[in-house]
Amino acid sequence: MAAGEPGDLGGYYFRFLPQKTFQCLSTPETTSRLRQWSMLGRVAAQAFGFDQTFQAYRKDDFVMVGLRAFFKDPDVIPNLKLLSDSSGQWITLAGHQPVSEDWIHALLLRHSSCLQTPIVPPISPAQDRSEAAGPGRTPGGQPRRKWVTRQRYSSQAQAPPCDRDEARSSCSSLVVTPSGPGTEVKKIEAINVPCTQLSMSFFNRLYNENIVRDSGHIVKCLDSFCDPFPVSDELRKVLLVEDSEKYGIFSQPDREEFLFCLFKHLCLGGALCQYEDVLPPYLQTTKLLYKDLVSVRKNPQTKKIQITSSVFKVTAYDSAGVCYPSTKSHEQTFSYFIVDPIKRHVHVLYHSYGVGDMS
Repeated sequence: MAAGEPGDLGGYYFRFLPQKTFQCLSTPETTSRLRQWSMLGRVAAQAFGFDQTFQAYRKDDFVMVGLRAFFKDPDVIPNLKLLSDSSGQWITLAGHQPVSEDWIHALLLRHSSCLQTPIVPPISPAQDRSEAAGPGRTPGGQPRRKWVTRQRYSSQAQAPPCDRDEARSSCSSLVVTPSGPGTEVKKIEAINVPCTQLSMSFFNRLYNENIVRDSGHIVKCLDSFCDPFPVSDELRKVLLVEDSEKYGIFSQPDREEFLFCLFKHLCLGGALCQYEDVLPPYLQTTKLLYKDLVSVRKNPQTKKIQITSSVFKVTAYDSAGVCYPSTKSHEQTFSYFIVDPIKRHVHVLYHSYGVGDMS
């Protein structure tokens, strides 16, 4: 584990990669499963690029410097998604709903005078129409919330170049939205998650130990409860009940593996999870996620496939305590950062425990 206070940003710069899509979360079959497991609408994957060399043997340096810079970067703050604990809606680290490319463009290219003038997102058509209600009033006659400054931006606008170091250091104080000034991260904690498994045969022991029948059906058991999860089959006993007879078929190092973590998260699901009676849907979805998030290459000397990604489970703190991935702690609320050192990409897998979309 490594943690640190934001200070020297170490020259790391990040860029949001909206063109990078994760098919593992968008296929009709996966969408249907996530809906059944009460995770749909509460799980997201995003990609960011970075500009420094990442060395696996210097992971702590990336945690202490790179991740701190990540949470301060002006291209991360308005794009990193999380679920609001109060409204249940997707927002960004800046404290507002995800913004348009025009807004990102303006933030990155705004003249240094932006450091003296608070910025707000572009005016929406609804806001334009509300101007007809008269000064200080909404169309319904209610007092209008005051905005400090409004200005339109477009991708065609000619904006003088911005000093990114200045923009980065002051970005938290620049973002002003109707829902508040957003979150300023004070500390980051990152747990290194082992990622060494190359085959789904890792889970064959579930068949060998009669947790799952040859047909793929999960063996049932007497109903019990392992707070906050109901336990009605042998699979959930293996995942949750430490004093169960077959809990030991996965060692502690096995349980720390990223592949196992993904599998367990999918099996436990969200607040209204409808569990599967058979194992294959869990294995198939775990495999899709793992392949989409983790990078591999063939070793030129041994000709064997090896994993190149490094994985971290990340928690961020503001002045009030934990602010990311959520202010509410839960085993099923997580954010994994998967670092690809070759492409210099960071994949962020996020989930917040709750009631998923049912429609």
